[in-house]
Order: sequence, then C-alpha cells, then structure tokens
Amino acid sequence: MRLRNRVSTLIVTGAMYALASTAHTASMQRRLPSPAAATTAPVAAAPAATLPVPAAAPTGMLAAAAPCAAPNDTPRIANVDGYRSQVAFAPGGRYRIAGCGFGATPGSVFLVSSYGLAWDYEGDAERRIALSVESWQDDLIVASVPADFGGLPDLGYVNVTVQGAGQSPLSLEPNNRFVALRESVSIPIPAGVRPEFAGFLGNPKVSQTGDRTVVERFQGISDGFCPSWDEALVRDLWHVENLRLRTGFTLDDIVAENGTEQEQHDYRDSQTVVMGQFNHAFVRGQNYAWVVYQGHSMYAKKILIGVQDTGYSLCNSRYTIRLVLSGPRGVAPLRAAQK
Repeated sequence: MRLRNRVSTLIVTGAMYALASTAHTASMQRRLPSPAAATTAPVAAAPAATLPVPAAAPTGMLAAAAPCAAPNDTPRIANVDGYRSQVAFAPGGRYRIAGCGFGATPGSVFLVSSYGLAWDYEGDAERRIALSVESWQDDLIVASVPADFGGLPDLGYVNVTVQGAGQSPLSLEPNNRFVALRESVSIPIPAGVRPEFAGFLGNPKVSQTGDRTVVERFQGISDGFCPSWDEALVRDLWHVENLRLRTGFTLDDIVAENGTEQEQHDYRDSQTVVMGQFNHAFVRGQNYAWVVYQGHSMYAKKILIGVQDTGYSLCNSRYTIRLVLSGPRGVAPLRAAQK
C-alpha cells in the first residue's frame, strides 16, 4: 500500500483579486502560520519532534463589501481576515473576525466540523475547537487557535461560530478547514504484523516495552560452540505492507537496535564469543525491513583428570525494532483493529 500526504491548494485568480483595490489585495493574502516549537509524543522512550505544517498558497474568497453598511445592520459574521470562506485555521494562528452585532460583552468563538472527517477516525460526533479571544468589539473580534492544540486530525467543512454573552450564535458558511500540526512518533510493531523469522536459534520470544518491540533468542547446545554464523540463517524480515495507518499518517522509518552482548571473554572455566555482525535496513517503497541479528555464545569448559573436555554452549541474541511515523499531533496513528 502506498501512503501519500495530500495537500489541497486553492488558486485564486486575478479576477477575484480585482474585487479589491491593489493596496488592499496584499493584505488579503492568507497563509498558514508557522508551527509551534517541538513537542513530545506520548510514547515511553523516544521524544517526538513537531514537523512543520506544509506551506499553502493564499486561500479564501475575498469579501466584497464592508462588514457593516449602516447602524443596526443584521448581526452576522462578514469575513475572517477579509475572506468569506475557505479559510485555513491552524494551531498558533491569529484571526480577525469582522461583522456586526457581536455585542459589547465578550463571549466565545469556536470552530465546528460535523462533516469531512476521514472515514477511519472512530465516531461521527461534531468536533469543536475553542479559540482564545484576545479582543472583542461589536464589529471586530481577534481570536487565536491555541498553539499547543492537538488531538484532532485535519478537518474539512469547518464552521466559524461567534456567540456573544446572552446572544444567539452567529456562523460563517462552513466551507473552511482546520489543518493540524504534525509530529513524529515511535511505536512498537503492531500485533497484526507477522514477520518471517530466521530459523537459527529457534523461535524467538517477542514482547513490547515502551515504544519498542523486543526480539530475544536463547538456545542451549550440549556439544560445543554454537553453529557457525551464516547471514542467510539470521536474517529476520518484517513486512508492514498492510500496516493500518490512519489517514494523514506516513511511515518514515523502521529502526532496529542491537541488544546482544558484544564483549568477548576467555576465562579459565568459560569462554564467550561474539558471533556475526548486526545490521538492518528499511526498504522504502516496498514497506518492509530486514534485520541481521548478532549472536553471543558462552562455551563452558569442563576438566576431567587434567584433560580439557568438551563442555556446552549457550547461544543468545537480542534486538529491538520500532516504527517511526508522522501525522497529526496528539492522534493515535493506528486504526483500532491494529493497536
């Protein structure tokens, strides 16, 4: 399955700019705000880094008239930053909401989307984002989306709603959108992913700790050292072609780390030997990874009547592996069936 990021861009033609004066046109251009500082994903071991929101071309339809033409005009939202619709809201963004009849007493401003959610996000309840009000006048409100907001994916058909104290809510047509900040997260290999384990050292023990999957092998051999280390016999394959990522997430990397003892020792009664060279790679485009794991052998010497006799060996190996994903901040990356 190929995973793609989708960025929608609206191109505003010159004819639309003709609706405003040349001097006013430059102030009408709408751009997504710069992302907030790096954040930490809710995982145990690896800190998450916030990725930037993709740059967008100016969007929105320019307002054709002044918000209030006369006193006591019909209460309404006229525009947001000069646009009647197709405004892109994002965490950290600051917006000027112009209109009539907001009232003298500050109230609330929020975004609501009850349509446009990706199909693989559970539930269909409306999603509401409360804006922080910086200033409030009867005909102008300045409000912002909190810079640390997370927990929702990108939203379409967003309705901008203003409700003054003791007044009925006013709404702008719901042809706007919310663009979530992105972050990078690490997760263990999902339980539904079935790898092809190399047969050497028997079937491994697979467990999870924090954001990593742990693969451990242990085998006792009674007749000398462990078998010779043939790379073809110690290569595990991890297939993630059918990884069930939610919309908006991409697989950036598969990282494996060696956990096998790498010291060699020679004692009177025992000898330990490092076997093989640890290696791994993520094959992009085909969405699978391979791991050549390293081994460690402990040979116990046995002395009979002053003659060194064959003892026994213990072979072991350990490594960890994790997925590195990027997507909307504060959102679980996997569909419920594969968590």
